[in-house]
Amino acid sequence: DRRQRQMCIRDRSYIGYNNGQAYCYDWRDVKAIAAAPSFTVGLTKEGRLFCSGSDALRQESAKLNGITAVCCSSEIVYALSGDGRVIAIGARTESAAASDAEARLYSEMLNTGDLNNIRLIAAGSDFFIAVEASGKIHSRGNSPELSVFSGHSLTAIAACGSNLAARTEGGLYLCASNAANASTSVLLGAADCKYAFAGNNCFAYVDYAGRLHTDCEPVSYTHLRAHETGAYL
Repeated sequence: DRRQRQMCIRDRSYIGYNNGQAYCYDWRDVKAIAAAPSFTVGLTKEGRLFCSGSDALRQESAKLNGITAVCCSSEIVYALSGDGRVIAIGARTESAAASDAEARLYSEMLNTGDLNNIRLIAAGSDFFIAVEASGKIHSRGNSPELSVFSGHSLTAIAACGSNLAARTEGGLYLCASNAANASTSVLLGAADCKYAFAGNNCFAYVDYAGRLHTDCEPVSYTHLRAHETGAYL
């Protein structure tokens, strides 16, 4: 609620959401956050991980150190180590029911043992992307079509839901989606990208003048106030 959020801000703690509920975490010195519907992961400045929402993830992630980046799919946490390796930690328990197709996808997305010299990582709901220092792109799961990124030197990547976005060394904005009804974003190919973003249903980037460009549908003030007050529209 609002009082809880105010207390978190006062104490400089992190506010996160798990299964639709807001929680105040006593996490300090956190430099990056990755979140899925059922868990949240924080990366500290010292390269350690905090995790909430899953005991299995909390126990396994606490064993790691020297982590430089973190991202997560809907069921897996991916941690990039300082030596370029990717560690994947699954949240699914052995008793979790899954179809054969779901089990194969989960197994494939957990398989990161052959990834080395990785410098960039990103994950959507059902895919994972890793970029080598050489520029080679690796994918796991139901990744978007990656041909739009080939031949470019990527300096940053971001993913959310079905969408993947990237910034190139020359400031070009590139994006792709694996959504069934995906269409080419009007932002694709913009040449003044400083920061690249991917939303669940849209794309965005910030240019060198600090302006935000997005193909997201505008959100009304009433809608924002509903989120602030907890009201339903």
